Amino acid sequence: MESKILIIRHGITEGNKKKWFYGATDIGLSEEGIIELEEQRDSGFYPDVPEDARFFTTGMKRTEETLGILFGDVEHGRITDMKEMNFGDYECRSFDSLKDDEVFLEWGYDQTGEIKLPNAESRNEFRERTIRGGKRLIDEHIASNTPMTVMICHGGVISGFMDHLFSDGRSMWDWMPEPGCGYEVFFTDGKPAKYKAIGRIGDNLQTMIDEHESENGEK
Repeated sequence: MESKILIIRHGITEGNKKKWFYGATDIGLSEEGIIELEEQRDSGFYPDVPEDARFFTTGMKRTEETLGILFGDVEHGRITDMKEMNFGDYECRSFDSLKDDEVFLEWGYDQTGEIKLPNAESRNEFRERTIRGGKRLIDEHIASNTPMTVMICHGGVISGFMDHLFSDGRSMWDWMPEPGCGYEVFFTDGKPAKYKAIGRIGDNLQTMIDEHESENGEK
C-alpha cells in the first residue's frame, strides 16, 4: 500500500523577510505571507488532499494560520516536538547584526553540536527533539491507515526530517523549503520510498555566511 505525508513550511512572516534567527517566538503570518498562500492554494500549487486525510501543526501561530488558509477549519493534532529551534536570547536577531558577535560565531562554527546560545537549545538537542517528533508523525500516519497526512511545520524541522529519511550527503540548506513550500513523502508498506519537492527549495542564508567568510578570509 502506498501513502504519503505532505509536509509544508508555514507561510512568510516578518521574521522570514528580515532573516531573523527565531523559533520559539510565536510570530503570525505577514500580509504578504497570507496573500502568497492564498494564491498558491487557488492556483493548484499543492497536491489534492483526500477527505479522510489527517492534519497536524506544531501549535505555533504561523503553522495554525497556514493550515487554516490552505485547508480550512479542519480538525487537527499538534506535534510540539516539531517546533523550530529555540535561539534563546538571540531570538529575532538577523545575521547582519550577529556576524561579529563572538558568542554567536562560537556557536556558528561549532562542529560538536553541543554549544548553546544563552537560554537556547543546542543543535544536538534540537535534532533529537525533532527526530522524536518526526517519528511520532510517521507512527501516527501509519497507524491511521489514511492515504495522506498533512503536517504544517518549520523550515529547519523539514530540512532535518528529510535529511533523516533520505540522507545523501547534501547539507541542511539544500533540503530547506522556502515558506509555503515543502515535500510529498511517499511511503510503501509503511516505509519512506521516495519524495517530490513542492515549490522552491534552498535557502540563501548559507550564501550569506559563505560571503562573510570570504570577505574576512575565514575557512
